[in-house]
Amino acid sequence: MKHLLFVTLLGLCCTAASAADDILIGQTADFSSVAAAQMRDFNAGALAYLERVNAAGGVRGRPVKLVSLDDAFSAEKASGNAKTLIKDRKVVALFGTRGTDPTEAVIKVAQENDVPLIAPITGADSVRASDVVFPVRASYRTEVDEMLKHMSISPVKLAVLVQHDKFGDPLYQYIVERTKKTYPNINLVGKVSFERKSADLKPQAQQILDLDAQTVIALCNPSSCESFSREMYALARASGHSRPTIYQTSITDIYAQFTKLGADVVGGNPYSQILP
Repeated sequence: MKHLLFVTLLGLCCTAASAADDILIGQTADFSSVAAAQMRDFNAGALAYLERVNAAGGVRGRPVKLVSLDDAFSAEKASGNAKTLIKDRKVVALFGTRGTDPTEAVIKVAQENDVPLIAPITGADSVRASDVVFPVRASYRTEVDEMLKHMSISPVKLAVLVQHDKFGDPLYQYIVERTKKTYPNINLVGKVSFERKSADLKPQAQQILDLDAQTVIALCNPSSCESFSREMYALARASGHSRPTIYQTSITDIYAQFTKLGADVVGGNPYSQILP
């Protein structure tokens, strides 16, 4: 990702309309809601790289600065922030949006203003459909395929925890298609939905236990996945029921879960990770 960012900036600095000394990169992302902890870590890495670039003279002698605004995982706020960054702050590119709904809102603004969006943090198919977006990570479908391949070694009953939005709903439909077409060993026994900013997933955990599923694909944000993992562990222990194996995508936060919940809760649950 760092080489793509540098090369893109090199081209942009030669065509930017602003005569300011600094090259401004704009970012709207979640710094106060369900993905705030991950975004702070992500930005720490991005800022460390920009510090290195600037220490070496910047881009053709011009320092690069990241201007970040909080959208609290709201598509409406993300759209407004993108307009502010482009129109008022005169950024030459947008960078590091988080989440499918906010990113799609930003893509629309970027397309209208012919401004590139670099490295959005989403694996949604929509980021590959726009000429102004430069994705650097694998798609969510790729992650899901690897999960299904992993669990299909032997016959298994699968339930899916679905975040009701543009991230979770399309992926659930993809899981339905893939299990029917490619994975006859996987018996899809049910779908349990929740709203994106739900903080208490105990009812959903109980519903999945009642389905007697052996595995779960949890399509959820970091905060909701943390709640689901905690409640599933507690309910299974209290009832004497076998806890299903919980597969989680790359948008969850394994490090935070391990720190907050402990090894007994997260142990044995696969977490998909994306490089870079």
